[in-house]
Amino acid sequence: MLIFTFPEPGLSALAWIALVPLFMIIITASFSRTLLAAIVTGVLFYVVYLFWMKEYKHPLALSGGVFGVMVFWLGAVIISFFMYHSVPARGRALRGVRLVALVCGWFVIDYVKTIGYLAFPWGILGYSQYKNLALIQSASIFGIWGIDALILLCNASLAGLAVDILSRRAGEGRLPGVRRFILPVAVFFLVIASMAWGLAKLSEERRSTFTKKRIAMV
Repeated sequence: MLIFTFPEPGLSALAWIALVPLFMIIITASFSRTLLAAIVTGVLFYVVYLFWMKEYKHPLALSGGVFGVMVFWLGAVIISFFMYHSVPARGRALRGVRLVALVCGWFVIDYVKTIGYLAFPWGILGYSQYKNLALIQSASIFGIWGIDALILLCNASLAGLAVDILSRRAGEGRLPGVRRFILPVAVFFLVIASMAWGLAKLSEERRSTFTKKRIAMV
């Protein structure tokens, strides 16, 4: 799904669920399985996403680019894994805290790879929303990081909910209670609020653009 999130074809809606499978693996699998899944996912995604780098006519252009971003990709997965599992698993209320910790780990690496002269921000999910004019208006306040954080939180909350539901079907747990829906619902309302504010801002700009002005010629 990550491949289809960015141009082309630019199906930006997929960004909100693109990392759910990988986050589910981070939540449930061992470190070795998580690392293997991250390597396979990252290589497949970046080879396609960065295929344009072959235009540089250098034999190592594509492979070098993929290797460079894979360092950050694996760093994000590793930090997210340990931040999630470092939070105690006791109590249902802590599941949301663990998911937020997972997002923070990924978010930090997204930010780090944009720093300095060798910054390479390609692949940050926040940029996939360039067509969603209402949502990206919030970038005037929070920058791309606010949008990226919303998308990561959405993926993490859905991954946590999916794990709970699948555990129930496998007979390993109980049906998700109301508390399990707190984070997904909170993220949903944050997205709605952000889009509502963006629509209001766009509407205000349109009105100001078409306001009649009187001009006197002397």
